Parts: sequence; structure tokens; C-alpha cells
Amino acid sequence: MIEHYILLVVFGLFIGLLDTLMGAGGGSIAGAITGALTTQFVPRQTFDLLFLIILSAASIYIFIKPPAENQVGDNSPIRISNPYCHGDISLQK
Repeated sequence: MIEHYILLVVFGLFIGLLDTLMGAGGGSIAGAITGALTTQFVPRQTFDLLFLIILSAASIYIFIKPPAENQVGDNSPIRISNPYCHGDISLQK
């Protein structure tokens, strides 16, 4: 039984790596196709449990994370880094 879960984790990491290598443009489409083809290998209860854990962890993280550095209403400048030119762009609100 435990071997089944280890195989699923390894398979998931491999698929994630493959989709990451494809990039953002083609990766979302390839991820959808890969997901559709691999759903037959993951039991519904396992998928529901993993999805519950991932969504719960994401919502807890969003709820407890510290606030962003620049909040609406403060008078600090907004700094934008541009990797294609030297220096930063600074905007005043």
C-alpha cells in the first residue's frame, strides 16, 4: 500500500518537472493534457485528500502571511526593477 503512494509521489514529481521544463506558455496546455491522461491512475479519494491539503495550506498561508511592503494609502515610493535596463524606476504615489 505504501509503495503505491511512493509511486504516486515520484510520478507527480516527474510530471511537475516535465511541465516546468515546457515553460509557462506551453506548460499549461501540456499540464492539462497530462492531467487528463493520468487521472485514471490516481484514486478519487487520494486526489480529494491531496487537493484538500493543498487548498487548505494555500488558504492558511494567504491568511497568515505578513502584509505586503507597500500598502494602499502609504506615501512610500513604488520601486520597479527592470532586468533589461540598469537601475530601478521609482514612482511616487
